[in-house]
Amino acid sequence: VTCGLGLSVRLREVATEAAHGGRPCQGYFKEVRNCSNAHCHDGHDCEWSTWESWSTCSDKCSGHQERSRIIAAGAQKFGQLCEGAAREMRPCLMAETNKSACSDVPADCRFGRWSEFSACSKTCGGGQRTATRGVEQHARGLGKPCDGPLKTIAPCHTEPCLGDEPVDCEWDDWSAFSECPVTCDGGEMKRYRRIKTEAARGGEPCNVSHTTE
Repeated sequence: VTCGLGLSVRLREVATEAAHGGRPCQGYFKEVRNCSNAHCHDGHDCEWSTWESWSTCSDKCSGHQERSRIIAAGAQKFGQLCEGAAREMRPCLMAETNKSACSDVPADCRFGRWSEFSACSKTCGGGQRTATRGVEQHARGLGKPCDGPLKTIAPCHTEPCLGDEPVDCEWDDWSAFSECPVTCDGGEMKRYRRIKTEAARGGEPCNVSHTTE
């Protein structure tokens, strides 16, 4: 495969058959192992917009700045969901403040509690939900400004929708051993098995195993 999970195979044959009472070969003729390339899916990953520019400083003494971003494109068909801050604030840069002008009694900024997460945007297949918080008390004087997110986005209902469930790889049963090709001096018998069901839609591939022995 060119993307996702697949299988690679290697083979070997008997170079010298046992003779004159020598020990016959025993082991595997065909070996299968898992391999993987870049992740692939039918859709695309969620994409954030670029952050907006920081706002102007709210106060020359102990102010803050804010910036926001939005989801520019939602995830489609097994794509990666967006997660992280959508709105955040930070203390003003030193160049934008004037601490000598601070005269109020110092008080640190204090965030309020996070809200409950909103309802999920989807009932299955991966949606998004948001939570927000505000500033309960802004910094005063030489108090410490708030620094952190004000709005966050998280994935929800990531279970597949009906018909989109992942399919795990499944081995078929071993065949019966072939008949021994010789009546004396030791020979080899073979048996085979095949993959009954290939992995699909993000399902587990078959574990490293053997198909001929």
